[in-house]
Amino acid sequence: MKKVGIVTVFYTENCGSVLQAKCLADKLQEYDRDVYFISTINSCSGHSFKRLIKNCIKKIIKRESFILAIKKYINYSNFIKNNFKIINKNKLSNLSAIYFGSDTVWDVDSEYFLLSQDIFWGISFPDIPMYSYATSIANSSYEHLDNLNYPVAQLEKFELLGVRDKYTKKYVDSRTKQDSNLVCDPTLLFDSDYYYKYIKNKIEEDYLLLYLFDEPNEETKKQIVEFCKKRKMKIVCMIGIGKLISFADEYIESTIENFLTYFYYAKYIVTNTFHGTIFSIIFNKKFVTLNYKKVKIEELLNQLCISDRLIDKDIENNLNKEIDYEKVNSNIKKLRQDSEEFIERTI
Repeated sequence: MKKVGIVTVFYTENCGSVLQAKCLADKLQEYDRDVYFISTINSCSGHSFKRLIKNCIKKIIKRESFILAIKKYINYSNFIKNNFKIINKNKLSNLSAIYFGSDTVWDVDSEYFLLSQDIFWGISFPDIPMYSYATSIANSSYEHLDNLNYPVAQLEKFELLGVRDKYTKKYVDSRTKQDSNLVCDPTLLFDSDYYYKYIKNKIEEDYLLLYLFDEPNEETKKQIVEFCKKRKMKIVCMIGIGKLISFADEYIESTIENFLTYFYYAKYIVTNTFHGTIFSIIFNKKFVTLNYKKVKIEELLNQLCISDRLIDKDIENNLNKEIDYEKVNSNIKKLRQDSEEFIERTI
């Protein structure tokens, strides 16, 4: 069994990032690969003891309980320990190949990615095959990338380049001699059956799930509240990726199990995140994604022919609008097949 490495985001308490890492590893294992994750922890990591201490201090200042923060830290620590075999940068010569991605690992506007740019771009790595899978530059400007002295030089070293969005593809194709391939986020490499093992405790009551980076504007908030009031439904907020949403009836910590369980049983979903959108689709939910001008979300919805899910207004009508999931699932299947074919080319 060949040993391969993955460079991605997994020291975090963002469910989407952790799940994309897990999914890519599991897909590579299907090809008889022994998968290791190259440590990318730094002072800006979303999961670290330093971050836990800061969160607890904030809770103490606000005279709130910090027990949930500790439980969440332990939950993610256990998940990472049980699901990711970690290898240090000085042992990379033991690997037969390295995969970069998924996620926005080439985001040069992010302090976290810049602090570990040598790892995320493979700078000074041993001379072994490097592949990217569903990597993204996020919203980094081409000008910023061009002003740095390493992106183009490093991209030229890759055997094959698989990127997650057209914006990244355009940059890579215009700066290198090879054509990149558009592939799906690793979480879409599996259908809903793959995620059932994480789903706990059946939820009987109807609820609308909020999975948001921050509080929506007053008009959107009002529409969501009125929508749920008419249907006598609770508003459940999945917390942990941004600010606490003030108008929810119930708050749930975003552990991996909670995340998948509450997405699976939700009657309706309102999100503004990439993976919130993906898991709404995977579980075939009635959902809307609030338009925060994120290119990766727009492109995903266009690929699946459901661009009308991205909205700026009119929550009720859009949530009630039927989604042709037979067509959507067929589009995902084609995208998955193309992405698996790309992975097979790297094996």
